[in-house]
Amino acid sequence: MPLMYAGPLTAFALLVNAHGEVQELRTPRYPGATITWTLALWNIIPGVLVLGIGLTAARPFWDGSEVWLWAVAANVALAVWTVIRLSVSKSGPQDDLQNVDQAVSEMRPDARATALQERDAAIRELLAQGRITPEAGEMALAAPLGHLGRTVAPEMMSPFGQRAVSQAGSGRA
Repeated sequence: MPLMYAGPLTAFALLVNAHGEVQELRTPRYPGATITWTLALWNIIPGVLVLGIGLTAARPFWDGSEVWLWAVAANVALAVWTVIRLSVSKSGPQDDLQNVDQAVSEMRPDARATALQERDAAIRELLAQGRITPEAGEMALAAPLGHLGRTVAPEMMSPFGQRAVSQAGSGRA
């Protein structure tokens, strides 16, 4: 039965998905509805098909590999849980910009200071080479860590970035 092959792969996917859920409990992030639904459906649709076929048409051919149906069912249940959690979760960051702020705040203070020093040194180098204007350099140096691109060059942002900035604080992204 193909479950002999699909089962262990689904069990591995279940471990990866479970690890993601544990990480989400430890350090909440706003995942974005599009990616959450995409990943959930990548698990739910094939899982439901495997369960449907495995429990009906393939039942006469069970050869011991049907125990892998439990891994498939658990993976489907975890994917459904992920979608439910997205719709009810109000803890942690609620948009992509809050994700950046949260990640920066979780950095060790020495790592945050090093990143800021290196960023500022790079900006000063660009100023010294005349690659950016003094006004742009001043604005860049004043930007909070993690917000340089949106502060200095919002017109260069991708449509995804522009949408995230326009919806910042609204809880949608």
